[in-house]
Amino acid sequence: MENDRTCVAPPVQMLASDNLRARFLRVYPQLRPILRRAAAPSFLVACEGPWGGVDHATLPLSDQDSSHRVLGRHTACDVFLGNDPSLSLRHLLASAWLDAEGTPQLRVLDLGGEVRMRLENGTQSAGFRTDGPCVASLGASALFLLLVDGREWPESPQEAWELLAAREVLEQRESRNDTAFIRTVRPRLRVVRPAPEAILTGSDANSTLIVQLAAPSELLELPPESPGAIGYLTLPGDRFVRLAPADLARGVLLGRYERCELGGALFSDANTVSRIHLCLALDPTGLWAIDTCSTNGTWHGDNPIQAMKLGASATFMLGGQPLTWQLHH
Repeated sequence: MENDRTCVAPPVQMLASDNLRARFLRVYPQLRPILRRAAAPSFLVACEGPWGGVDHATLPLSDQDSSHRVLGRHTACDVFLGNDPSLSLRHLLASAWLDAEGTPQLRVLDLGGEVRMRLENGTQSAGFRTDGPCVASLGASALFLLLVDGREWPESPQEAWELLAAREVLEQRESRNDTAFIRTVRPRLRVVRPAPEAILTGSDANSTLIVQLAAPSELLELPPESPGAIGYLTLPGDRFVRLAPADLARGVLLGRYERCELGGALFSDANTVSRIHLCLALDPTGLWAIDTCSTNGTWHGDNPIQAMKLGASATFMLGGQPLTWQLHH
């Protein structure tokens, strides 16, 4: 059985943008020493929950490997989201890397919870990618996603808030036919005024772009010779599932929950598989198998893995259930 901490308070309404600013100003004295200690370059992912405490994790930035952290109510999660019973044991997956131009990238994926993140402009989000700092709410919790880039964080909370870059939200939409995805990105609302010129380093480089990611598409069970796939996953019962780049860029969840793209009946008799057990996710550094703080772990041979970059082929175990990845040649 998977247990979470005892709930001490009912969930409250999602935080408004003004409340996010107030929460940042209040919690900044706790965040500042953490930011000053964190190694650059990295992203700090911090949560202030309804209990008033702050939990956090750092994601180092590299152009060779991405880093990954799980946020949720489960005690094994990297960032604890508090006792809000409306949130899931494993609710969010954050991944970070440097792109080919050396620009920091942070991707936050919803792991299928009933409560969605809400950005500062009020829009709900099932996932987004950002190249700089941003803030969001999740139930009664406030999320602060802050870029550690060697700057000196001021003592004043107000100055620190103004130091955050102007944040603009775009929305990515995608449509599907039998062989391809078509993506469009359309402008959304600029959610925060530009920071004062005296605080800006002087250019658009201090502007943060937040791209909303499209919701997951239905996966197709197709034979290995089908076109348009990056590779194939062999599932229990010798079932093949085609995994296209757009599927993997948004994240493919495996577990007992019906909300997983590969879940429900597939693992219904496998009690050793967690409800949300694994995420397969593609980024510029490679394709990753990321254990979402499962109870019985994900194993590659005799070694438990937290995150493993998949090459041309790999076999791993989810709570005793074998899966094989094969790159499409």
